[in-house]
Amino acid sequence: MCPRLGDVYKNEQAADEVRADRMFFRLRRAIHESTDTLSLANGNLGSLPDEIRTRPELQNLKELDLSRNQLFNSNQVFGVLQSLEQLQKLDLSDNFFNGVLSPAAGLLTQLQNISLDNNHISQLPPSVQAWTQLRRFSAAGNDLATLPQQIGSWTALEVLDVRRNRLQALPPETGLMPQLRRLLAGANALVALPATIGNNLELQVLDLRKNELTELPLELANCAALMVLHLGQNKISMVQPQLFEGLRQLRELYLYSNRLALLPAEVGFLRELRKMSVSGNAALRTLPVEIGHCEELQELHLNNCVKFNALPPSVSGLRALRELSAARCKALKSLPATVAELELLRNLDVRTDAKQVCKLTPEFVEVLQSRHCKVRGGVIKKAKGRGKKKA
Repeated sequence: MCPRLGDVYKNEQAADEVRADRMFFRLRRAIHESTDTLSLANGNLGSLPDEIRTRPELQNLKELDLSRNQLFNSNQVFGVLQSLEQLQKLDLSDNFFNGVLSPAAGLLTQLQNISLDNNHISQLPPSVQAWTQLRRFSAAGNDLATLPQQIGSWTALEVLDVRRNRLQALPPETGLMPQLRRLLAGANALVALPATIGNNLELQVLDLRKNELTELPLELANCAALMVLHLGQNKISMVQPQLFEGLRQLRELYLYSNRLALLPAEVGFLRELRKMSVSGNAALRTLPVEIGHCEELQELHLNNCVKFNALPPSVSGLRALRELSAARCKALKSLPATVAELELLRNLDVRTDAKQVCKLTPEFVEVLQSRHCKVRGGVIKKAKGRGKKKA
């Protein structure tokens, strides 16, 4: 039997009262204990209690979690919070802030970590220039179209997360962050990167997936500490050889769903590479022979490259390879025999959606299967006169 609407309403009211009581209890306990950490998360709060501003016992708060509430007026929120002069960590994610963030946010000059994820913020105020102690800034899932030039004062920043916004460009001041280690700007509308990105010499992770990039600035090659480069789902048609010459510490390289027709021979400089995906590049036909120099490569993904027709025999140099995936590469009619020399290979996928086209010899398959390698797809060529069967 379906519950009556009145009962549903009463249940929701009761749940709200329980949450309110829980928030009141947490607040009173923090006041009683003069704590430096307070969580009012998931409390159904539409505004902040004034006690946060007026009670001297809370003036030493260093960490405050206000996530998963119904806060919407950033002027009211930061009007209350401005008295917390020692606040270092603030979580305001999953609320209902919209438009321009309150200028009063800049009064929290000791902030080291702020999370504004999953709101509807469209603009940061110039007053964020005062966040000179900031180490982590996260505003993923908002409506930001630009970042203010004042972020250039965030010289202690280590993590910048602005994924899932509406950014068409990153400001040149992004290159004024000498401690930046993680720059996450996927799922935006970026059409280019500033040349100043090459100043981020400590950068280790750069996530630019799902944008509108057509090329990369050569200055990126200066980021020699980079270990993860995510460029999937862009419009890149060429990777400059100089980039691979400079980025020799790369562990993971994602170039799937772009417009690549070839990779430069300099990919062979990536001796530390563990994972690489070039899947979904319709014009890609093969890999350079120098790929065999990537001796630490463990995963190689070539799926949905419809014109891909040949792996170079030099793949035998990929001694650490565990997964080779070339599914739906309908032009790939065979594999080099040297693939059977990959003793650590455990997954080989050459499936196509309809008729299998990649021909494999029985000896090739037996060698792989003897090492517990799972072979998917392909056509096993039987001895003459005995026909063929699917793997």
